[in-house]
Amino acid sequence: MLIGGILLLSAEQIRAGRALLGWSAQQLADQVGVSIHTVQRLETGKVPVGKAKVQTIEGIKRSLADGGVVFLDDGFGVTLARKDGME
Repeated sequence: MLIGGILLLSAEQIRAGRALLGWSAQQLADQVGVSIHTVQRLETGKVPVGKAKVQTIEGIKRSLADGGVVFLDDGFGVTLARKDGME
């Protein structure tokens, strides 16, 4: 989802992306350099994703994408990138 030129992720995409990779909230937090509480508040909606620091959202997106998560344009879905050789 793009708002004002800034790519936003939904709480659902963060949770689903992390689940697809089999990462704990702590692992994602460590990858991004934020506290586990930041990840948990974003995933539960206690802090709306649109109110989070841009660098936090960009870090989450980058970390999940680097792990192979592909974000769908619907603002809610994610999938894993296909690996070479998969039919």
